[in-house]
Amino acid sequence: MMDFKSTATKLTVKYLFLQAFLWMSFGTIWSFATTYLLYKGFQNTQVGIILSIGSIISIGFQPFIASFIDKFENLKLKSAILALIIILFILALALWLIPYNFYITGFIYILIGVFILSLPPLIYSIALEYINLGININFGLARGIGSISFAFMVYVIGIATSNFSPTIILPVFAGLTAITGIIVCTFESPLKYSDSASDKKKKSAKADPKNNQRIFSFFITYKRFSMLLIGFILLFISHSLINTYHINIISNVGGNDADMGLSIAIAAALELPVMVAFSFIVSRINCSNLLKISAFFFMIKIVVTCFAPNVGMIYLSQLFQLGSYALFVPASVYYVNDIIDESNKVKGQALLGAATMGAGGTLANFIGGRILDSYNVTAMLVFGIISAVIGFGITLFFTDKTVDKEEK
Repeated sequence: MMDFKSTATKLTVKYLFLQAFLWMSFGTIWSFATTYLLYKGFQNTQVGIILSIGSIISIGFQPFIASFIDKFENLKLKSAILALIIILFILALALWLIPYNFYITGFIYILIGVFILSLPPLIYSIALEYINLGININFGLARGIGSISFAFMVYVIGIATSNFSPTIILPVFAGLTAITGIIVCTFESPLKYSDSASDKKKKSAKADPKNNQRIFSFFITYKRFSMLLIGFILLFISHSLINTYHINIISNVGGNDADMGLSIAIAAALELPVMVAFSFIVSRINCSNLLKISAFFFMIKIVVTCFAPNVGMIYLSQLFQLGSYALFVPASVYYVNDIIDESNKVKGQALLGAATMGAGGTLANFIGGRILDSYNVTAMLVFGIISAVIGFGITLFFTDKTVDKEEK
């Protein structure tokens, strides 16, 4: 009989490193995309177009690749992830080694955006494959380490780009993605453990491809979840407005770049304790209620940010990261895993990522920039408040009271 506790511990350690290198890779190439592209001679508007196109395409690509994985029984999740990582590695080397060309650089960065934004939901699904077998990987701890690793890498790369050149992000990213791929290779197929799982859990290891649905059919079957995704998009518009235009928000109350750095660090540091404790939290409060709580704190955070009269109050507003983003990430992943049938779980996670990091972030970047150009920071944040309030209402109404039953 397999020692599930020992197996879970070993897999958690590996998954912890996987999350760490995933988010260090993400922070290196995506957080410094603007810095790199501006250095290469792109204008701000052109940078915005490139990043927006990458984000928009990823919204469609994520459910597409997830449907492909769900549909073909012989296509392993690990193989699909490795394919994306290899493509990212090649794109980074190409951008680094090929002589500079304006159009090629823009095109390659769009592709990088599509694939790097599509990776997190698939990486989440690795842990869920084991969790569904009763091997309780500590997802919250691993995701928390991912957040801290992201913050650390962004800090280091910030120093590196200042002392050297923004092009340094390319070899660093290539190296980090290579390590990420190596870690992915160490994960064995969940089917290896299925013989030791209960009959109910065995079904989780190998879903029936006949139950796999196309995207349109999926939305029809999971009507309430589809509406819930709209709520998540609205919540993440408010969240992304604060993150994307944080320097504008800080400057509006008399702060500077150093204040912005500290403010972001506060938010990132606060994510870790909540994510680490998530396994305990979810054993006391079900995921549906945790989602409602997080939606409430998204709303409170942007209200406090909007009416903050000074930098100190901006710092205070970042404390609400504890109840908003830090709680939402693991709760939403677990919630989707609970309500979506086995043959569509990867698709469900992909749609979650497409709604939050994809659609929410893209709309925030576009609309927020337009409001700032036409009005001011306060007007942008008022828009964020309206978005968060509506998102909170949708989350309250369309989140299932229980997550034990499939939402049909």
